Amino acid sequence: ALDDRAFDPTLQTTQTMYEITAPGENGTTVHIRHDGKVWTTEE
Repeated sequence: ALDDRAFDPTLQTTQTMYEITAPGENGTTVHIRHDGKVWTTEE
């Protein structure tokens, strides 16, 4: 369950559509693009 996890997404426009980012585990950021692509980055 994800009930104990905070979800604080940010919606950003890009040159062509949009991207949603949210904090992930261990300092990562989760990205979700307009076409459904999902990936993580580390800060």
